[in-house]
Amino acid sequence: MQSGEHTPLVAAVVVPPQPILRLAPLDLLRGVLMILMAIDHAKGFLSNFVYPHEQWFEMPDYKGNVSHFLSRFVTGFCAPGFFMLMGWGVALFVDSRRRIGWTSSAILKHFALRGTVLLLFNEITILPVMLPFYQTVGYFYVTTVLFSLERVIRNVSACFHFGSSGSNKLTVALYVLTAVVLTMLPSLYTPAPDAVADTQFSFLYLMWFLPRMVMTEPTSIVSLYPPFAWLAPTLWGVGIGRATKLFKWDASRLGLINMVLALSMISLSVVLRYNVPWTSINPSLLDPPLQSSAISFFNNVKYPPSVVYILTSLGGNHLLLGLLFFANPRNVNTEAGLLMVFGGSSLFFYVTHFFVYQGLANVLLAAEAMPKEKFGWWAFWAWYAVGLVIEYYICKAYARFKRSTSKDSLWRLF
Repeated sequence: MQSGEHTPLVAAVVVPPQPILRLAPLDLLRGVLMILMAIDHAKGFLSNFVYPHEQWFEMPDYKGNVSHFLSRFVTGFCAPGFFMLMGWGVALFVDSRRRIGWTSSAILKHFALRGTVLLLFNEITILPVMLPFYQTVGYFYVTTVLFSLERVIRNVSACFHFGSSGSNKLTVALYVLTAVVLTMLPSLYTPAPDAVADTQFSFLYLMWFLPRMVMTEPTSIVSLYPPFAWLAPTLWGVGIGRATKLFKWDASRLGLINMVLALSMISLSVVLRYNVPWTSINPSLLDPPLQSSAISFFNNVKYPPSVVYILTSLGGNHLLLGLLFFANPRNVNTEAGLLMVFGGSSLFFYVTHFFVYQGLANVLLAAEAMPKEKFGWWAFWAWYAVGLVIEYYICKAYARFKRSTSKDSLWRLF
């Protein structure tokens, strides 16, 4: 080597930034959940068979109508699935960002921004959803699923730092154990049905812990998704996400694990439903009694989520997720399919589908194509499908736009 040369003995290796690891079945499951969720919201605008929510002080009576019950039952898998997928996604995101050099403060800033966006759109979606259905006095605040997601994501991103050095068996076990404990708490602190008239509950308690609709002056609150009650499935998702990384589970192994989890959760929910009343939250509200009716057996309290409800709904999510992993063992991420279009732009779908179905209802009423009492069974499903077609094309267009933006663009949050 000549003295004037400065050639290094070992060439520097430039490692390009690694993309976020995405598990295609998670996006596919999210797409399924978006389709199911839209049923319930479309019914509010277009159908004449809307029933009360499954609340701790009031349960719907379907009077033996299996079809009407099933149209509501399938939507019950959505909220726990969304929270679990969010926790799983947080685990994947944090791991990916750490591998490309993000600091803890940068990660927390990202989640703070994401949470602020969710909080903003929580208020935006109130306008088309709540105002047509509730006569309120003065200011009112609503804890929708977006509000709860925003609060939960801040808490989860913060608590991620007790194991910030990476996944290990202790941190996985702590997340899972915490999720189990928090799953039980709403069933333990929820009062008897006659406490619904109690005026001693504070505004903050109703917002954070106990779902109840209060429409009195000067401040009203429609509390459906208090964040504390929905923290458990999110932490469960974080635990599963960390375990996936720790044990390097591939798609086939994840398929088997999800099927085992589904069988275990659903089996346990059956045992608890029949033998441990407190895990169902006020089962005396059911008419007919759960022992004499299949509908009553599956008619679980969702607000707040009872132990049996969480087990049944998460079990259903794991069952479908297991099937999706088996069906897509190579983790192929195809962006053209219906489920991937909806699952890949889920927040955009959530915000826009309210306006799509409200717009359809307004047009149909103006054209006198829908009666004032709204549609019956078959006509509803036809117009529900029309709404999904509209959503498919606008979500597909949004996905193309989103891909044209930078990786750190605010538009990517949708």
